[in-house]
Amino acid sequence: MTVNCGYDTDCTAATLGALLGILNGRAGLPDRWTAPLGEGISTNESWGGLRNVSSGPNPVPTTLGELTERVCTLGPRLLASHGAPVQIGDATDARGYDRSVLMAPREFTDWLWTADPTHLEHTLESLNVAIHYGDDPAIAPGIPKTFAVRLVNPHAEPLVLEATLAVPTAWTAEPAAQDLDVPARGSTTLRYTVRADDPGTIHNSNRAVLTLSPRLRPAEPAVPVILVGARRWLLWGPHKGEGDADVLLDRRFRPEEHVTGVSGPPEEIRAQGWHVAHSPDNALPDEIGTGWTGVLYARLFLWNPEAREVRLGMPATCPRRMWLNGRTIHEARQRGPLRPNYGGDHVSYVDVTLEQGWNEVMIKFARDDASPPFQAHFTLATSGLYHGLSDVEWTCFPWETNTA
Repeated sequence: MTVNCGYDTDCTAATLGALLGILNGRAGLPDRWTAPLGEGISTNESWGGLRNVSSGPNPVPTTLGELTERVCTLGPRLLASHGAPVQIGDATDARGYDRSVLMAPREFTDWLWTADPTHLEHTLESLNVAIHYGDDPAIAPGIPKTFAVRLVNPHAEPLVLEATLAVPTAWTAEPAAQDLDVPARGSTTLRYTVRADDPGTIHNSNRAVLTLSPRLRPAEPAVPVILVGARRWLLWGPHKGEGDADVLLDRRFRPEEHVTGVSGPPEEIRAQGWHVAHSPDNALPDEIGTGWTGVLYARLFLWNPEAREVRLGMPATCPRRMWLNGRTIHEARQRGPLRPNYGGDHVSYVDVTLEQGWNEVMIKFARDDASPPFQAHFTLATSGLYHGLSDVEWTCFPWETNTA
């Protein structure tokens, strides 16, 4: 059930399985799980994952028995260090023990469930700084991005300070600088609006710097405010079409006549039926909607600093086909819920060579009434271990930048 929640759930399932094994003992584990696994422990050291773990003064265990002995040796030391009134003995479950002594404090678990992933805190000498990015930390060209900064003064004396926000070249920020008071053991909230009209000035990661200068106190380090560049898409459609999605996927529409034909300027793009859209993450733009039927073409331009093997993914709830630099590289006709990740689902992903410089990706989606609500992602990762590629730019078009 944990794994079926999707996304990065393997560690959670492994931890839960370990706890069930501790509570129920080995006899509580079915043979259909234990027999195929055996007693040996394998790592991915041989093909480039973990490094230097089978050598040195403390190599990894080679069998489950050795691992168990190590855990049992560490267990009493860990319990003693926390003052837990629990002992490790011959019992195979935790019945009869007060489990509350092993649980995290309620305020901590409440924080875990309510923590905001777009909220980032910094602790300085004179005050604490919390940055609230709003719905997401992304910025798109021509669209104002507003975020809040909460300053908390933990001291018994009020603070008087100057706050200055410096943004990348050609961006604007309001307000750029301001003087303010932060009451003793109180807080003050600042609101900033940042705007970047030129797509060529937006990168995957964009650093603004907030400088807080308290009077009569030591200088504080600058606080980074990182804004993620939104993906800049060209969309054609959704174009209304009747019939089966597989038939629509095989039918050629106008964008397929010139797969690499869109090279600017804006009036040429509009004349060919394309329009610009943005997405703050791997998902396709929300403006597409979920209930359309027919075909949709989505185009993305990638600036790659060096030629390399990559894994491209196009998980979606409807049939789709993908081109790279004018060449068809993959298609998938499965319908159903998607579980996007960098590694792949063995259906929607393909390993290809990304050329140095500009690369053009086009994806065609075909949807009929029998398809689930439309959802689609585009993922880009290294081959092998499938790490995300943050140095491949996707925030502007080739004709919008001076990148050589």
